[in-house]
Amino acid sequence: MLVLGFLLGFAIDSFTNTLGMHSSACVFMAFLRPFVLKMISPRDGYESETLPMVKFYGLGWFLRYAVILVFTHHLFLFYAEVFRFSDFFLTFFRVILSSIFSLLIIFISQYFYRSSTRRK
Repeated sequence: MLVLGFLLGFAIDSFTNTLGMHSSACVFMAFLRPFVLKMISPRDGYESETLPMVKFYGLGWFLRYAVILVFTHHLFLFYAEVFRFSDFFLTFFRVILSSIFSLLIIFISQYFYRSSTRRK
């Protein structure tokens, strides 16, 4: 997962010329993922073939999973970009707005995936 996170971040960095910021944020998120999954694990545990989606674990579980990982990713990314705490609240406001927008896109994509699988 760490390698996949690095490759995804490297691809974003290569197109946006951000010198490793997205790579480090994606690796950080991939590093936290097992701890987050352990923290919010369902009572019955996880099945090995399932993906972390609303369809398999429900809206509440997916909401906690996505919010934690997206927020930590954006927190790391934006503070690595600014690299100072003098504009702490402005940067934190950017983190919150960007996280909300990203989560909105993620939940919309979950809805489209969910409705496309019902047609089959």
